[in-house]
Amino acid sequence: FSMFALGIALHDERHVIRGAGVLVAVWLFLGAIASVSRSVWIAFGFGLLILFLGRSRRGILLQIAILAAVLLLVLLPNPVTHRVLQLSDSSTQKRFFYLESGWAAWKARPLLGWGWGRAFSYVPGIGLLPTGWIPWYHNDYLNLAVQTGLVGLGLYLAFWVQVVRQAHGWLRRHVGTETGGYVHGSLAALVVLLVAAIFEHVLWRPDIGGLVGWFLGILVVAMRIGSSYSEV
Repeated sequence: FSMFALGIALHDERHVIRGAGVLVAVWLFLGAIASVSRSVWIAFGFGLLILFLGRSRRGILLQIAILAAVLLLVLLPNPVTHRVLQLSDSSTQKRFFYLESGWAAWKARPLLGWGWGRAFSYVPGIGLLPTGWIPWYHNDYLNLAVQTGLVGLGLYLAFWVQVVRQAHGWLRRHVGTETGGYVHGSLAALVVLLVAAIFEHVLWRPDIGGLVGWFLGILVVAMRIGSSYSEV
């Protein structure tokens, strides 16, 4: 939602809306980092790139945002910064185990996968052991690859590449359109979620998966409405 608010703020010429959008985005981001999740910082950085790249007159805003994020990281309480910069904690070690297990399972059946709902743990010296539950590798793309192979993963990625291309092209063709902020904000929010899916479960969780659908719906509707304005 931080990216969504920033997208609207960047496209609105009213100072009140811009200020409110930035304040809302900062407030939501502060709430997100309270979870001490490292993926929040990484995904937030990609969202900022989507919002500011190609907007040269506002390139300075990107530098300010990055500087603010770095300062925030330095000034945050020690438990937060320690968690963000820590790479040897138990959570990280478990993720390495999940990734190794998923990678081994995918390599065993790389093209078509093992079938929907099947997952395995990998134990050196023993091999793959069925987990008995759905894949939970802390990586949506690996989850999908294990179940559907390269075919399913390729189709999934192709869909999102097309969504991003269409939205980016629309923004270039409809500069100054009233719904541009909603398109840009939704696109940035979707990119954040897709990047976060490298480290977390996004579509595997109904609450976050629903959020992906919500932003995708806003994106499509805003593009349709904006296009109709341009045709009038």
